[in-house]
Amino acid sequence: MNRYSIILALLFFTSCQMQVPEAGSHAQDLVELRPLSSVELKKGHRHELPLVFEIEPGYHIMADTGATDRWVYTQMTLEAGQGFLTDTPLFPSPDDLYLDDDTNPLYIFENELEVKVSILPSIMAESGSYNLRGQLLYQACTDNKCFFPRELDFEVPLQFGDRP
Repeated sequence: MNRYSIILALLFFTSCQMQVPEAGSHAQDLVELRPLSSVELKKGHRHELPLVFEIEPGYHIMADTGATDRWVYTQMTLEAGQGFLTDTPLFPSPDDLYLDDDTNPLYIFENELEVKVSILPSIMAESGSYNLRGQLLYQACTDNKCFFPRELDFEVPLQFGDRP
């Protein structure tokens, strides 16, 4: 009898598992990187690359900073690229959001978020195509509820030219 109880319990738990939407499905697409064509950079010169993320209407995401640890604040990580260096991403000033009778605002981004990334192609890098890869970690919310944090992987094509 004990063996049958275990089998039934396993069947029950496996049938009750919640399906998670696949990455890239519409349920995940609350923030998207605005498409960029290949960005041309001169070797040996620092360039500021604006990455614009579009936030789905009706949603906002937590800013990159805040006064409480109840939220997951927006973070960007960049992979070290062969042939170039990047600096810490520079986020804009956030908007204030007051909910109900709050006296302290939440710091948020809505509509779009422009993050500036400084890139320095090495003078030793070969001319050609490269990719800047990164990830945006964010927590999306409406005025009524917040969702689990999400990660958006992105890639920006870069083209290195010769020094002038």
